[in-house]
Amino acid sequence: MRSLTVLQMKRLACAALVGILTIGCEGSTPSSPSAAPSNTSTPNASIAAPTSTLTSSGPRTSFGNDAYHVGSDLAPGRYYTQAATTSCYWERVSGFGGTVGEIIANDFIDFTAPQIVVDVAASDQGFTTGIECGTWSQEPKAAPAAGTVPGGWWMVNAQIQPGTYSTTASSGCYWERLRNFGGTISGIVDNDFESGAGQLIVQIGSTDIGFHSEPECGTWRPVSGSSAPAPKAAQSRFDIEANLALHRAATGR
Repeated sequence: MRSLTVLQMKRLACAALVGILTIGCEGSTPSSPSAAPSNTSTPNASIAAPTSTLTSSGPRTSFGNDAYHVGSDLAPGRYYTQAATTSCYWERVSGFGGTVGEIIANDFIDFTAPQIVVDVAASDQGFTTGIECGTWSQEPKAAPAAGTVPGGWWMVNAQIQPGTYSTTASSGCYWERLRNFGGTISGIVDNDFESGAGQLIVQIGSTDIGFHSEPECGTWRPVSGSSAPAPKAAQSRFDIEANLALHRAATGR
């Protein structure tokens, strides 16, 4: 097991603050409820952040574990990977000072997702990824079987079809309808966290860019015709933030 880096210890301290404030940690005074916080999480204490030096042979469109300058080392764009194991951690950053405030967005993925998708913006200074994430490229992974939506990150229309879906979920199911794969709060169209088990319904829109579902949700399947119950109403930004906070509190992310 690798030892904790200074970056990790700072982020673990940030996690403690998040637990108290139930909002994102930006490394400064928390914003007001009306401000949109960054969608950042804290990596598990057992996972060390990449420690190798910055590469200089880019820009590349396929890469593995390292920290990369966007533009010179890494081309901006949409990247896909299939998690090599659990505990995949990635982050988009505005600098390489090692502070929490420099994190634009990040995620710690504690299941072997068949596909993870991240949009790296041209305005990002860097992108960092752990070895557990496997190899990223601009080639999408295989789409799920027709009529099924398992846990992972999927492109609507290209990999899964819009429509009404149902699943019998276990406790802790979290899902998101997405307008992009940037990993920020502003990229979420709608979401929900269910603390109890039972049947769930979601309406994936034709204008949605993506859909993300955690493994506790099980496999979503289309419901057609008059048998389809009405999905829940669209939520406010406050509700979206609250659902994300509940999910991260439940998973330690």
